[in-house]
Formats: sequence, structure tokens, C-alpha cells
Amino acid sequence: RETTFQGGNGVGKTEGVGAYVVTLHATGDYPGWWGGRTYSRPTDIWVAGDTKETVRDITQVKLLGDIAKGGMDALGTGMIPRHALLTKDGQFNGKFRQGTNYACDFVRVKHVSGGYSTIGFKSYDQRRESFQGTEKDLIWFDDAATTEIYTTGNTLSLPDALPISDGGERMETGMIPAAKPIIGDDERAAVDRVLRSGMIAQGPEVANFEREFA
Repeated sequence: RETTFQGGNGVGKTEGVGAYVVTLHATGDYPGWWGGRTYSRPTDIWVAGDTKETVRDITQVKLLGDIAKGGMDALGTGMIPRHALLTKDGQFNGKFRQGTNYACDFVRVKHVSGGYSTIGFKSYDQRRESFQGTEKDLIWFDDAATTEIYTTGNTLSLPDALPISDGGERMETGMIPAAKPIIGDDERAAVDRVLRSGMIAQGPEVANFEREFA
């Protein structure tokens, strides 16, 4: 039910994982090699981040294009193709929040089945109550949500839903554990030897590790 991608800053988590997976499930246009979950019907999706401004400047840009800077000409320069974001008469099939310089409230995305998926954009500063509501097929948490918001989002997910979190650096009420490191006396002693040696990056401990690893 859950997919978590943890990686360093600037390695492409937002675009290469979050935006790509949301685009696949919103359009239903899966590549031949895709071995993950698929939807043959339109989907109901939430995309969430820190504030409405960061959602606009990060996840919205990756999905729709940088409309705040380039205007509507930039629509479709993100992961979702332009034709999938337009109505039959060529108008933007969504709604922007008033007074936010093109921060998107929601967008309807053309699905290969002939219907339209819906992507709603939400922010953590709207608090947990705004994440209560109807069930969702997919919720993408970009950066670290609070545990309260994350668990609320999971309860909204359908049994076959796919909450996505790409990790992040901050959790207000504790990290959601993925793997707990095991640090014992041997590990502490090894760190202490390095610190006492005065050789942090290179030194005998590195040489010993490389020799043992080989």
C-alpha cells in the first residue's frame, strides 16, 4: 500500500519518482515495462507539500509546468502532456486559487479510458482537518508530512491505493520508521577511534575497512 523513496537532495526524487508515478496513474498511459499497479479507470489523487507556495513551485511545476513564471504557455512542460490538461475546447481543465499567482487547486487529467482523473493540490499548513474527506486512489506526500497528516492520508486511501512519500528532512512529530539502525559498542568504539586519530576522511580505519571489504 505504501511506496517510500529516500535519497539525498537534488537526486531527482520529486520528478523521477513522485511526478512520474502520479502522471502514470492520472493518465493511465503506462509504459510496456511497467510492472507496478495499474488503473484502467480515472483516478482521484492528492498531491501534498509544505505550503501552497512550495507546492506551486515544486510539485505543480514538475507535473504541469512552471505556469507562475511562463504563464499558460508553460502548461504541459511538466510531466503531464498539455493535451491531457485541456478541455475539448482547448481550455485549462482545472482551477487556480485566487490571489496565489497560479497555485493550482485541482486539475482534471484526460485518462486513456476516456474519462478524467482529478489531481488536488494540498499543503501541510492547511492542517490535518483538510486531509479528511473522501477516499483517494493515490496521495503523494512530497517532503516530510507530520505523522498526524500522513496517517490521516493513509486512512483515506482505498484498499488498493498507493500513498507515496519521497522522504524529506523534517518530521514535526517523529519519523515514520523505514529501517532502524543497529548501533552497539563496537560501532561506537570504531567512531571514537576515528575521532581520536584526527584523520576524519582518510586514515588507518579506512584502509582497514577497504582491506576487510575486499
